[in-house]
Amino acid sequence: MSEELRVNIYEIAFLLIKRMWLIILTAALFVAGAYAYSEASYRPYYVAGTSFIVNAKQNGSYPSNRPTANDIMLAQELVETYALVLRSNLVMDEVIDRLGLNMDARRLASMIKLSPIADTQVLYLEVSHGDRQLAIDIANTITEIAPEIMMRTVEIGSINVLDRARVTSFSRKETVPNCTVAGLLGIIVAVFLIVADKAVESRIISAQTIPLKLGRPCLFELEHLSRRKRKTSLLLTPDCSEECAEAYLSMGIFVKAALGSSRAKKLLVTSVLEGEGKTTVAVNLALSLSRLGHKVLLVDGNLKKPGIAEIFAVSRAETDCFDPDLEKAARENYLVSITASLFVFPFIKSSISRVNFKSERFIRITEVLGEYFDYIIFDSAEASSTDTLNLAAVSDGVLLVIRQNSVSTRSALKAIEGLGMVGAAVIGCVLNAARHRKLLALAGESRAEEKRRLLGGLGRLLPEPEKDAQTT
Repeated sequence: MSEELRVNIYEIAFLLIKRMWLIILTAALFVAGAYAYSEASYRPYYVAGTSFIVNAKQNGSYPSNRPTANDIMLAQELVETYALVLRSNLVMDEVIDRLGLNMDARRLASMIKLSPIADTQVLYLEVSHGDRQLAIDIANTITEIAPEIMMRTVEIGSINVLDRARVTSFSRKETVPNCTVAGLLGIIVAVFLIVADKAVESRIISAQTIPLKLGRPCLFELEHLSRRKRKTSLLLTPDCSEECAEAYLSMGIFVKAALGSSRAKKLLVTSVLEGEGKTTVAVNLALSLSRLGHKVLLVDGNLKKPGIAEIFAVSRAETDCFDPDLEKAARENYLVSITASLFVFPFIKSSISRVNFKSERFIRITEVLGEYFDYIIFDSAEASSTDTLNLAAVSDGVLLVIRQNSVSTRSALKAIEGLGMVGAAVIGCVLNAARHRKLLALAGESRAEEKRRLLGGLGRLLPEPEKDAQTT
């Protein structure tokens, strides 16, 4: 299986699981519509049945009171003839007159079904009508007038009634079958719409999608966290789970390797859309690099919605606000120490000229700070923002945060292109809020296939790995 085909299978499976609510809702709407239609259009009707026996001799007279084989064959042929006669306008008009029905002969004939019983002389009559008693009355009236009319119209043979009319069946509601078919149709329609939407505008939903469609490596995947766990996901908090701490420390190692070996690094963390989790990634990346033994400076470059000061509980009384319009402030205390190896640059005043990060003063300050810190990490607004583009121009690299199933491939490529136009290099991406367990079956199949391809015959000799009890 090719890598691109495997990615497409992942995407389709993820989208179907992610939008299961849409599939269920669409199916429910179709079922509700089918139920309403079935109930509104249901017209109950009853079937009254009776039967005749056809004789080849008039008055049932046979020689020696026993019919011959020729008489039986002739009677069977007369059954077909009598069936046509009984549905004729002559019989129908007589029934209408006797019962005083408000209908014509053609409509009454459509309610009547005559069925010859194979290899017998019996003719079975059924009358279908919404009124139970009227169905019985019509059948009985036909049995009353049939022998007389038959004797007048057919010169040979006779017809006798075997039994009186009675209701043999009645119509049942088709609600359940209709709802079942409608539900299946709703599922098919919903799946088609989801797949069609993916075909029109595919979204980034897996780590495999990023290098294939964006041409950039996916440096790390961060698992989706519930709202409760998100509050304790920062490495700074003492109750940060071991799983989150391990994930962010691993991300720091991967990002460090992607940046290279030179000492001073200015890394911009941004995203295609707002709310992708870039601030959380930037803060934890800074904490991770500081725990790995590096001196790190975290700069809040999101002038629209700054959030680093709130995360670290930094007040304006502790530090100055950097003002790009002032050549020199009374004091230049812009940094706050969080730990021995981590400092934050929390307050930057928004300038009307929108050249905060391209001003000579800011560039000079970052160059001086670069002599003291191993890494300078800029948290910024979305990639299309003017401030972000200006900040990207003075950065050594850009880390693009992408929330799973939130960003379209076209939007991500456009953001990368815009960053490239100002000379910024996107070193890689971080897939945020990734849901893996829902694709476990496909992932397991993919891994097994990859194992067979790489190991060949040796793979058959290796023991199967034990399954993780938490993910099965």
